Amino acid sequence: MAKFIPVLYMGKPYPEGIRCPIEEVAGHLDKTSIRTSGRYSLHTEYSYFARKLDSALLSGFPTLRTSHVRFIPQLWRSDDWADEFAEFVVRIVADHAPPDILEIHPPFIDYCPDISTFLSRFNRFETAVHKSFPDTRICIENRSGTQYKKSDFLFTTIDSIVELLRILKEGGADLRLVLDYPQIFTAEDYDMAHFPIDDFIASQERLAPYKDMISGIHIWGRKGLLGAHAGNLDDLFHGKTAMKHRVVESILAFYDDGLERYFVPEVNGSKDDLLAIVQDFLDAGVEFTVG
Repeated sequence: MAKFIPVLYMGKPYPEGIRCPIEEVAGHLDKTSIRTSGRYSLHTEYSYFARKLDSALLSGFPTLRTSHVRFIPQLWRSDDWADEFAEFVVRIVADHAPPDILEIHPPFIDYCPDISTFLSRFNRFETAVHKSFPDTRICIENRSGTQYKKSDFLFTTIDSIVELLRILKEGGADLRLVLDYPQIFTAEDYDMAHFPIDDFIASQERLAPYKDMISGIHIWGRKGLLGAHAGNLDDLFHGKTAMKHRVVESILAFYDDGLERYFVPEVNGSKDDLLAIVQDFLDAGVEFTVG
């Protein structure tokens, strides 16, 4: 069965007996420093809502500070943006050990319309970051959902993710994927009350040739008016327990290849919701390891 390294998210404990060797640490553009005492994954700006963009640290990065629409950051806006973003990451890490994982997020299509444009900017960023953190693995997370109104993200659907991974596999850049499953469900416009399990399995299988490039997964619930990252998988799948189990089992079967990947339960709600999600994966036979 699939092997996952459990990542501590927002300090919420896993069920007894599961040790998290690594934690997720926020590194968005309003941050000026980080707090961590061990191994960590640095989760950078994801451009869902507006930031203040007025910190003393950001005052030294004019392109980062001004690349926004109504203060929603425009990621990968230009070469200068990529250069400044690399230095920003180095500065907020400061005297801490380098992150094991550095998670980045895609640009918006209105100013970065294709993969080649994105990769030309990313490669500048990667070169600069690896001068300071040569062993850090850089991963991109697929995105869907934002208050930005001018366009969607560049990498949202299975089609766009497959195309990115194809180009990366051919040597486009040293970049890996962290696959956020609920955002895939949104991007593919799945009806969660009548989840199209066969369509999902077929779409997931399209990623099989690039499975070794997937370094981890994100999983979380969605609950009524509380929205994304609240609730558990029963809420996400509208109480349809059998379908929930089929989806979790299909995810674990897909990653049953001996490789270890990161498991990030992005639960902003209660610790009970996190425990429920982890238990769903335990019930399906996941093997949690310490890496």
